[in-house]
Amino acid sequence: MWAVYMGIAWLIIFIMMGWSINKLMKAQPKA
Repeated sequence: MWAVYMGIAWLIIFIMMGWSINKLMKAQPKA
């Protein structure tokens, strides 16, 4: 059962990381 919780936790972490990076990339002005 722990594997299920770990999988969900990693999924949330990757989604949040991807969203944060995407937001930062969009916020950066084009040099």
